[in-house]
Amino acid sequence: MNEKFIFHIKYRGKIYTLTSEKERLTSHDILKFLGLSKEYAFVIKNGEITELNTYISPYDEIEVINAVSGG
Repeated sequence: MNEKFIFHIKYRGKIYTLTSEKERLTSHDILKFLGLSKEYAFVIKNGEITELNTYISPYDEIEVINAVSGG
């Protein structure tokens, strides 16, 4: 029996649930799950902005925010 890992991701005021057979995912995996581009969004792990290759565990507090651009 394969163990499942549950990740809770806060994005735009909603909580999204990602179920994975992997015990940890990358920030890039989180963005792909939400259908977001790295140019337009950032993953926040436990209050810190992450790099795309940063590992995320189901126990981390995960939030995704949109990048703000303008001039």
